[in-house]
Amino acid sequence: MRLNLIKKVLVITVLLSVIVSSVSFSAAAEDLLENGNIDGYDYECFNLNSSGEIIMEPKAGAFSCSWEGIESCMALMGKKYDSLQKNYKDIENVSFSYDLDFSPCGVAYFGAYGWTQNPNMEFYIIEGWNEWEPPSISRNLLAGTVVINGNEYDVFQTYRIYQSGIDAMPSIPQYWSVRKENAVQNNTNDHIEGSIDISKHFAAWEALGFDISGFLYEAMFFVEGYRSSGTANLKELQFGNGQDNSPLNIQPNKYYNTLRRIIDDDGYYSKYDLDNYDNKYNRYGWSSRENANLRYSSVSFEGRGAIRVLDRISPFQGPCFPVDNEFFFVGDAYSLGAIVMQNEAPSADFALVMEYTDADGSCQREILAEANAPTGKWTELFNTSFTIPENAENFSFFIETPGYTGDFYFDAAYEALDNVEPFVRVMPGNAYPQNGDVNRDGVIDVFDLSALRREIINLIFNYNEPLANSDANGDGIVNVADLVYLQKYLLREIND
Repeated sequence: MRLNLIKKVLVITVLLSVIVSSVSFSAAAEDLLENGNIDGYDYECFNLNSSGEIIMEPKAGAFSCSWEGIESCMALMGKKYDSLQKNYKDIENVSFSYDLDFSPCGVAYFGAYGWTQNPNMEFYIIEGWNEWEPPSISRNLLAGTVVINGNEYDVFQTYRIYQSGIDAMPSIPQYWSVRKENAVQNNTNDHIEGSIDISKHFAAWEALGFDISGFLYEAMFFVEGYRSSGTANLKELQFGNGQDNSPLNIQPNKYYNTLRRIIDDDGYYSKYDLDNYDNKYNRYGWSSRENANLRYSSVSFEGRGAIRVLDRISPFQGPCFPVDNEFFFVGDAYSLGAIVMQNEAPSADFALVMEYTDADGSCQREILAEANAPTGKWTELFNTSFTIPENAENFSFFIETPGYTGDFYFDAAYEALDNVEPFVRVMPGNAYPQNGDVNRDGVIDVFDLSALRREIINLIFNYNEPLANSDANGDGIVNVADLVYLQKYLLREIND
């Protein structure tokens, strides 16, 4: 994960070239410590943020390294092709065989690494890992599987979000081939031999629709550690010795292209700010459970609007999330939720519920999240990692209020991949509104006083619903009394 680091170093021209027969060095001063070439083998070593220490001893076609107390570090050896300005198809047999002793303690992995230019792309071919299998995304973003060098690999595409560098881009794609049969046994000293045909992985990625049109910058054998310690001894690296001449064997994931169209780069299926919810046409796709009345409301957590659930006679009457079962898979984990508020009771319990049919045809319920919402306070209701049961069919997700049948509001709802942050936490201006913070900047000050005056005038002449945080004195009514209360608060005549 060092493409942006290389760019940063290139910008400040801190590349050091060491061309010797054998040299050792310790990485503790810069992200990129050293790079060089020994008898036709390029090598690099870096230590992110100079945390802890990594020591690398490169030789021709071999290196040994150790690391301790690092944030993230990498030792690499291979070939750089940047001067050629050629696509991988125009470079003969980009492959290698390796002979490795690997002894990590904590998160670490190894394989092939490199990137292309024009357009930029970063790639990983993962042969083995300890404790954590990269990349950290849901398995339902699997593009497909491929068999190369006798090993089966899962293929993924992720994105590195833009960071400053010489090539300003919104994001950089990352391509992954992750070997299904891990070559590493956790916390042991492993001796591993293998071959990687990088050209064939490129061909597989191209066949799955990935853009590999850029110039190959480098192809390296790498060992990477993350917040861990360990040692690695690459005893032999032979370039051109890993070619796989068998026919390309690919099994695409038929859902992948559709999923990539509906999931954004941050992992969200849908983010519902509900500013433009339409009572008649319901362009967001929300439906009601047990005939709940869903209406647009100007009472919102953020932005211009939210949805109000009203005319309820049952705690089970509420909104159902728009869920397309074709893109939610049993056995996979997801993140889902909303932010809710009620202003009719001192407090009310809320529940996020999954309902589904099991293998016997029986209806089952599972509570994904619960929260108690005090009056007038927006409250998070979400689960960032729930797994759809293996036997679930016809599943749906909805909000209910055990023991409470009054109106309530919801906003900032979302559906996302596993471990994605709730939408409310990434929304602009996401400081929680509180009584008196009328302009929602997270601070109660004189600007809220001006905003409250405008709000009261608007209520008098337009009869709109008041914003929840306009109720400065918390009595459930927005009127001139709130203006007086807020003014006294700002003059320190009221301390609460």
